[in-house]
Amino acid sequence: MKRWPRTEAARPKTRAEAAENDTASFASRLGPGLITGAADDDPSGIATYSQAGAQFRFSLVWTLFLTMPLMIGIQMLSARVGFVTGEGLAANIGKMCPRWLTLGLVALLVVANTINIAADLAAMAEAVKLLAGGPHPLYVSPSVRSASARKSGSRTNAACGS
Repeated sequence: MKRWPRTEAARPKTRAEAAENDTASFASRLGPGLITGAADDDPSGIATYSQAGAQFRFSLVWTLFLTMPLMIGIQMLSARVGFVTGEGLAANIGKMCPRWLTLGLVALLVVANTINIAADLAAMAEAVKLLAGGPHPLYVSPSVRSASARKSGSRTNAACGS
């Protein structure tokens, strides 16, 4: 009877290694679904929903019946593409589109995410200001302040016709 040499995979695992494997297995099963599930539960989204709800009350509920099936369809399609290919959105776009288009789309995504983070910081600053009071610049980081100053300055110039 021939004996095979013991390999790394065949040796018994310690408790720490088994726990690490369980954690990695759990995280791999969650995958992008965790990020997708939490995608719109950010401070800027909650602030927007609160303001829209206060202003329009139930008059926009009809849009739920139009947008919900579309959102479900997009999420299911994205999940299936990721599941079948085992790759993310940028990799799949890169397979189908020219490199310049893929890089352009990824750059737009980076810009959108940066703006979203700035909006989240501003929404959190507004929430703290509501709770604690005081001047607004106290709660906003310098980068968000300068971005909001440029944004409001461009609106003022556009409104003045210059």
